[in-house]
Amino acid sequence: MTRLQHALRCAVAFAIMALGGTAAGANDIYIAQTSAGAGTGADCADAYAYTFFNAAGNWGTGAGKISPGTTVHLCGTFTGTAGQTLLTSQGNGSSGSPITIHFETGAVLTAPYWSSNGAIRLFGAAYIVVDGGTNGIIQNTANGTGLAYQQSSRAIVALYACNYCEVKNLTVSNLYVHAQCEASSGCDTTVDQTSVNAVQFSGTNVLIHDNTIHDIGWAIFQEYVTNGDTGIQIYNNNIYNMDHGFAGGAGPNVTVPLLSIYNNHFHDMAAWDTGTADHYHHDGIHIFSSLSPVGKIQNLYIYNNLFDGNEGSCCVTAWVFLEGGASAGSTPWTDSTGTAYIFNNVIVGSIDTGNGQLSIGSGTGHQVLNNTILGVNQGKNGSCLLFDTAATNVTVENNAISGCNQLLANGNPQPTSFALIDYNAYGGNITGGNPHFNFAAFNANTFSAWRTVCGCDAHSVASLGTAFSMTSEGAPQAVFMGLRAGADLSSLATGPLASLSSDTSAGGTHTPVVRPSSGAWDMGAYAYSSAVNPPTGLTVVVH
Repeated sequence: MTRLQHALRCAVAFAIMALGGTAAGANDIYIAQTSAGAGTGADCADAYAYTFFNAAGNWGTGAGKISPGTTVHLCGTFTGTAGQTLLTSQGNGSSGSPITIHFETGAVLTAPYWSSNGAIRLFGAAYIVVDGGTNGIIQNTANGTGLAYQQSSRAIVALYACNYCEVKNLTVSNLYVHAQCEASSGCDTTVDQTSVNAVQFSGTNVLIHDNTIHDIGWAIFQEYVTNGDTGIQIYNNNIYNMDHGFAGGAGPNVTVPLLSIYNNHFHDMAAWDTGTADHYHHDGIHIFSSLSPVGKIQNLYIYNNLFDGNEGSCCVTAWVFLEGGASAGSTPWTDSTGTAYIFNNVIVGSIDTGNGQLSIGSGTGHQVLNNTILGVNQGKNGSCLLFDTAATNVTVENNAISGCNQLLANGNPQPTSFALIDYNAYGGNITGGNPHFNFAAFNANTFSAWRTVCGCDAHSVASLGTAFSMTSEGAPQAVFMGLRAGADLSSLATGPLASLSSDTSAGGTHTPVVRPSSGAWDMGAYAYSSAVNPPTGLTVVVH
């Protein structure tokens, strides 16, 4: 051996020692329904049986064991029995070296229904990635209205807590196929929809993204939250035929510093209608809290999402419902959200909702910016933007709001206070018995009266008799001139608000357009083309 060869060998050995041996521990293990070929786990042709994964003795340091850096490959179809949990983690990955559960092409986890503990159970785990690969599927085949079973069921349970865990690129389908019912009796109310989940989780720095989830109760459910759970990101998911798209909140005296929900497409909740029984209350996003002692999501970011499709005919709460609590006597309103930053969302309503299409409970400093909120069932006694309980120092700026009976509403005697309401475009109102504007103790049925009583919206525009001409996804067709005269919010477009510098992704259905670095921004979620139709029915303020 030459001196150079010896030096190189020593350098490699030193590098491996410096990495704590992670290079030596990294390996690939293949598992299938039953053992295949030589049963060495070396590839799909020689896979271990899935029970290898569940044996604690197969986790830890040493060759051929599941350890930080290991990728466990799932091969072929795994057929579970009714109520089974297929895979249960027995250890953790580490920072920079997660354990990855990877669905090989065509891998499917299928059962009549999976357990309420999940098809995949990650209790108390850390640094675990579930990667659906190109077309990985977790599904039920016989759970739902009129089917063999009506049971609680979950695809992935990651609780108590699953820190630095990730679920991506997965299709979760038909965990409960609920039949729409608009009757006065005979509707399926058997299952607890809160316990039919694609992912039920708690923990810090959890990422759930690029998944397709459908025919589900509460699709993504953040539960059993502990103080300080933060860095949670829910993004790029396509979720439909659900009762809830995302549901979560904080437990008693628990504060969640940061939760971000963005670039998702939430649509079609009517499958969970239960007629006059009104058993399930649909929401695209539902943030809630224990009542006493209260917990909260301290900083909540909801942006670039698209909410559309059939909300349902009977049982909707809101597309976005940031729930306040209840008050009794001198007890103040509880606060499920500290400060919410809601921007670049497209919200298209299909039904009157008593709680508004976007409903915000108590809290302080909320920023509602550059959203398009449309109520397409005009003439109903519903609200586009509702502040449901007392909030303070609210900003409502650069939004396009059209088509609801009430454009802005305050749904409680304890009025919301605002820091700024301006540069908004309002349109498409049809009278329905309530004032068009009912906010912060101010009521008005005309735009001029509204500006006078509230001392706000000085730079806003309105055409209350004409709905904005929009596509079904809230994108502009014939452009209302006033939408082009918004405020320049570029100074806010930093850090978690950086996406303000471009218009909406509309849940991945629209390629964002960069907004101007100076000068007027277009109101609403979209930046419009330079071609503008002649204005009609404008109400403007001359300065």
